[in-house]
This record gives sequence, structure tokens and C-alpha cells, in this order.
Amino acid sequence: MARMPVDLVELASNGDWPLVREALLGESYSVGVLSLALTRAVNYEHLEMSRLLIDTGADPNFCFEDQIPALFVAVQTFSLPIVELLLTHGADVNLRMQGGYTPLMMAVDAIADYSYQSNGPLDLDLVLFLLAQGADPVLRDDRDKTAADVARSYGWAEAVQVLEAHMA
Repeated sequence: MARMPVDLVELASNGDWPLVREALLGESYSVGVLSLALTRAVNYEHLEMSRLLIDTGADPNFCFEDQIPALFVAVQTFSLPIVELLLTHGADVNLRMQGGYTPLMMAVDAIADYSYQSNGPLDLDLVLFLLAQGADPVLRDDRDKTAADVARSYGWAEAVQVLEAHMA
């Protein structure tokens, strides 16, 4: 009797890492399935599982039309180690998602929004890291906004200053 294929994305979505590891050892998956499972692992900030999925063939730039790429998920969760892992394994630091948003724009937006909602500090580390990795602050989204414009909309003067200095 044939065995049912294991739904890797479902396992990753449920955070069932031992079963994900077991499934990867026992079955072959398409790049799309591996990459979607990677996005789930990134969402859980699971560095080891993210690395395993990449090593098994997940593409950090792959994204189904209705999903967001793994790098954007890592940026939204402020996970610098996972952002670094993805960039080391070929993630495009200037990848565009719907609306033309880049990881740099997402970082500025996510950090400023989190700070606004939690009344917490504004931290430039992720923004500075992305810039050091080649993020282009000159890029504009579909509304003709740069990452500096996003920072400006939150009143985040320090980020505006840093981003505009990198634009020169």
C-alpha cells in the first residue's frame, strides 16, 4: 500500500520541527513547497530549521503570488540571525513584493510601527545591517516612496537621516 505524502508546509505551519526533519529525510519536495515551509520556519524564528530547509533546496527568494518572501517575514520578526542566514544563502536584499516594497522599507515600517504600538524604543540595527548588505535606499515603491519616506511618515528622524545619508 502506498504511503500518503507528508504535508511539509502543514508540519512547518504547526511548528512540528521533529516531524519536518523526519519528512525531509524521507521524501523529496519541490522548491515551492520547501520555500513555503522555509517561510513558516522563519515566521517561528527557527534558525536551525530554516538552515535545514535551505540546505534541502528551499529558495529564499521564491514566493507564491499570495505570500510574502522569507526575507520579509524575517524582517517583520526583527530576526537579525535569520535575515543574515537568508542573505548568506542568496536572498535578494532588494527583492520587491507587491506594491514595490523592499526589505529595507519593510524593516523601517515594522520597527517604527512596533515602537509606535508598544511605546518601545526605535532600533536602527536591522536597518543598518540591511544597508551594509547592499539594500538600496534610493528604491521607490509603487506609491513613489523610499524607505526614508516611510521613516518620515512615522516621525523617525534618526532613520531618515541615516537613510538619506546612504542615498547620497
